[in-house]
Order: sequence, then structure tokens, then C-alpha cells
Amino acid sequence: MFTHFDQALRTSLVGCPNTEFFSNRTPELDGHGPIQKDASGQVLNGVLSITRTVEANNPVWSPIDQPAYARFKAGSASEDDVNLLSRQILFLLYTVRNNLLHGGKRFDDATDQKVVENALPLLELILRSIVPAAWH
Repeated sequence: MFTHFDQALRTSLVGCPNTEFFSNRTPELDGHGPIQKDASGQVLNGVLSITRTVEANNPVWSPIDQPAYARFKAGSASEDDVNLLSRQILFLLYTVRNNLLHGGKRFDDATDQKVVENALPLLELILRSIVPAAWH
């Protein structure tokens, strides 16, 4: 899918305000609350893969590279940074989708709602690029 993204779409995804939400978000695991770091000391952001995370110390997650994102926000990101970040956004959206369909996420959970609300504008950018005629 990513190979069909032109550079304008990649830049739009990274520049979307919703990307900042995921970059700054500390993921939560049901029953464990927020997981700020894994057992190796890596700082977590983005979303957890609920179906693949077995324990809080060894989470599986879809991150946003914070140094690359900071360079983007400062106007000094390279094309490689934009490509990395837009790939991460695509994978993050896939993780959100998997959590909704397979991870037991609930429509009445405020945290789940916030994740979906912030994922939808990113997904819309992709859909508008792929199927522009559907938006007229």
C-alpha cells in the first residue's frame, strides 16, 4: 500500500495534527494502565497491539519515531524521515484496525474512542488520495 503514496500524501500524513496525538500518546494495556517503558527501557508512544501484547513489560506497539517527528516539526526533516514516519502512521492505522476487530475494543470506552477519533482523519487523507472521485 505504501508504495502507492506520493510524497505529498506522505508529507500530509506526517503534518496532520492527529499524528502529534499518537506521537505524544502513552499506550495503555487493559488492567495495567499506561505503559511508559518496556523492559528494555524503551519509551512507548502510539498504540499497543492488543492481540500481540502478552505482558506489560514486553509490549508490541506501533510507534511514531519522536526524533524524526521533532525534525519534521522543526522543518528540518529529510525525505527519509517523512518516509519513515508515514510508514509508521500506516502501520499504526493497521494496528488500530486490528485492535478494533480482534482486540476487544469497545465503543463505550473513552480511551478507545479518542484513538479512533484521531485515527480517522489520517485514514481519510489516505482514502481521499486513493479514491478522489468518492469525495466529490
